[in-house]
Amino acid sequence: MEERNWSAEESLALIRRMIDCTRSRLEEQVGRDFLRMGYTTIAVALAVWLALHRTSNPAWNYLWFIIPAAYLICGWRSGWFRGQKSNRSHLDRITGYIWLTIGAAGLMLSIVAFLKPIAILFIILVLMGTGTAITGLVTGFRPFTTAGLVTSLLLAPATLWVEGIDSILLFAAAFAVLMVIPGHIANCRLKRGAQRGE
Repeated sequence: MEERNWSAEESLALIRRMIDCTRSRLEEQVGRDFLRMGYTTIAVALAVWLALHRTSNPAWNYLWFIIPAAYLICGWRSGWFRGQKSNRSHLDRITGYIWLTIGAAGLMLSIVAFLKPIAILFIILVLMGTGTAITGLVTGFRPFTTAGLVTSLLLAPATLWVEGIDSILLFAAAFAVLMVIPGHIANCRLKRGAQRGE
């Protein structure tokens, strides 16, 4: 096989194409995962709120553990929590490590919340908002960054002012802003790119 000498411009163009391809693939995967987890979190939050509203039985709070279980399943299916694979880029691994760390912290905080009263909805929104903002910064996808910052800086503190179980409704709405809206934006952007042949 004959070796080819690449000019500086050709090398840079190849590197740019590889980065764009990785970013596009990662954006697609993250967009899908954000939709799955956003809708799961909203559904669980609404189920907990409805059950607490109708029965006032605090045992319904155990439904919250569906969320970390779903996150683990989603992360495992995405390959983010597995060892290095040849088809995973450095960007894939970074994003996976971010969410593995945030997921572990979120699970630990959820367990603590059952043992000692803490402002769990506030803390989880700050944690998830920070992870989403970092994901946006790493991937260069501004809707993730914006959604993460809006959630961490505005919506999370709002849960501290809403009294009782109605803060769960704000939590659900915050996840629509945090994950569902940017997930749909990512999917629409990828579909438009595919239609244009990018």
